[in-house]
Amino acid sequence: MATTPGGNPPIYTPFFGVMGATSEMVFSALGDAYGSAKTAVDAAKATAQAQTPAEYAQKARATAQAAAEHAAQAQQAAQAAAEHADKAEAAARNLPTA
Repeated sequence: MATTPGGNPPIYTPFFGVMGATSEMVFSALGDAYGSAKTAVDAAKATAQAQTPAEYAQKARATAQAAAEHAAQAQQAAQAAAEHADKAEAAARNLPTA
């Protein structure tokens, strides 16, 4: 970590830590929203294109599996963002006051 001539970390360190955690959470939420919308569109296409009940059921299962995988990825991203925010908060607490 970079330090100032006095040996302390720069005063702006918590700002960038919190901004990093915030941007990680924001982009995670945007990706989740995009993936959910894409899954919904695919489900609508599968419904419109299905010709028989068996085809519909097969496409619905595939779409549900894709949605479950996407939800698992979103949960992992949210957990990583929360861990990053915890680390940034811990780092901010360890900074000396000016």
